[in-house]
Amino acid sequence: MATPTPTITKDREEYAVTRDPKDYVDPEVWEREVTLLMRDYPFDRVMAERLFSAAVSYLITAMETWGQQLEMCCGRIVDIAVHVFILNTRN
Repeated sequence: MATPTPTITKDREEYAVTRDPKDYVDPEVWEREVTLLMRDYPFDRVMAERLFSAAVSYLITAMETWGQQLEMCCGRIVDIAVHVFILNTRN
Protein backbone atom coordinates (compact mmCIF):
# COMPACT_ATOMS: atom_id res chain seq x y z
CA MET A 1 0.00 0.00 0.00
CA ALA A 2 1.34 3.44 -0.89
CA THR A 3 2.27 5.79 1.86
CA PRO A 4 0.02 8.83 2.08
CA THR A 5 1.46 12.18 1.09
CA PRO A 6 2.43 14.07 4.23
CA THR A 7 0.50 17.24 4.87
CA ILE A 8 0.84 20.26 7.09
CA THR A 9 -1.95 22.39 8.45
CA LYS A 10 -1.63 26.16 8.40
CA ASP A 11 -4.45 28.57 9.10
CA ARG A 12 -6.85 25.59 9.22
CA GLU A 13 -6.00 24.56 5.64
CA GLU A 14 -4.06 21.44 4.68
CA TYR A 15 -1.14 21.65 2.28
CA ALA A 16 0.85 18.81 0.77
CA VAL A 17 4.48 18.68 1.83
CA THR A 18 6.91 19.03 -1.04
CA ARG A 19 9.58 16.34 -1.04
CA ASP A 20 13.10 16.87 -2.34
CA PRO A 21 14.46 14.14 -4.66
CA LYS A 22 17.93 14.71 -3.16
CA ASP A 23 16.60 13.21 0.08
CA TYR A 24 16.30 9.82 -1.67
CA VAL A 25 19.82 9.57 -3.12
CA ASP A 26 23.21 9.63 -1.42
CA PRO A 27 25.16 12.83 -2.23
CA GLU A 28 27.98 10.81 -3.84
CA VAL A 29 25.51 9.00 -6.10
CA TRP A 30 23.79 12.27 -6.97
CA GLU A 31 27.09 13.86 -8.01
CA ARG A 32 28.17 10.78 -9.98
CA GLU A 33 24.90 10.63 -11.95
CA VAL A 34 24.91 14.36 -12.72
CA THR A 35 28.54 14.09 -13.85
CA LEU A 36 27.68 11.14 -16.12
CA LEU A 37 24.80 13.08 -17.68
CA MET A 38 27.12 16.01 -18.39
CA ARG A 39 29.84 13.72 -19.75
CA ASP A 40 27.67 11.62 -22.05
CA TYR A 41 25.09 14.19 -23.19
CA PRO A 42 25.16 17.88 -24.11
CA PHE A 43 23.79 19.04 -20.75
CA ASP A 44 25.20 21.67 -18.45
CA ARG A 45 25.07 21.17 -14.67
CA VAL A 46 21.72 22.93 -14.24
CA MET A 47 20.02 20.78 -16.87
CA ALA A 48 21.68 17.57 -15.65
CA GLU A 49 20.53 18.21 -12.08
CA ARG A 50 16.99 19.00 -13.22
CA LEU A 51 16.86 15.83 -15.28
CA PHE A 52 18.22 13.62 -12.53
CA SER A 53 15.82 15.22 -10.06
CA ALA A 54 12.92 14.44 -12.41
CA ALA A 55 14.20 10.88 -12.89
CA VAL A 56 14.37 10.25 -9.13
CA SER A 57 10.90 11.78 -8.70
CA TYR A 58 9.52 9.52 -11.43
CA LEU A 59 11.11 6.39 -9.95
CA ILE A 60 9.90 7.16 -6.40
CA THR A 61 6.38 7.83 -7.67
CA ALA A 62 6.41 4.62 -9.71
CA MET A 63 7.49 2.61 -6.65
CA GLU A 64 4.93 4.23 -4.37
CA THR A 65 2.06 3.59 -6.78
CA TRP A 66 3.09 0.04 -7.75
CA GLY A 67 0.08 -2.24 -8.19
CA GLN A 68 -2.49 0.55 -8.45
CA GLN A 69 -3.15 -0.09 -12.16
CA LEU A 70 -1.73 3.32 -13.13
CA GLU A 71 -0.11 3.74 -16.50
CA MET A 72 2.91 5.94 -15.94
CA CYS A 73 5.79 7.02 -18.07
CA CYS A 74 8.25 9.84 -18.15
CA GLY A 75 9.19 12.07 -21.06
CA ARG A 76 11.96 11.14 -23.48
CA ILE A 77 14.56 13.47 -22.01
CA VAL A 78 13.87 12.36 -18.42
CA ASP A 79 14.07 8.76 -19.66
CA ILE A 80 17.73 9.43 -20.50
CA ALA A 81 18.43 10.21 -16.85
CA VAL A 82 16.41 7.19 -15.68
CA HIS A 83 18.49 4.89 -17.89
CA VAL A 84 21.78 6.48 -16.85
CA PHE A 85 20.80 5.81 -13.23
CA ILE A 86 19.69 2.23 -13.93
CA LEU A 87 22.73 1.38 -16.04
CA ASN A 88 25.08 2.64 -13.33
CA THR A 89 23.29 1.07 -10.37
CA ARG A 90 25.98 -1.54 -9.76
CA ASN A 91 28.71 1.11 -9.63
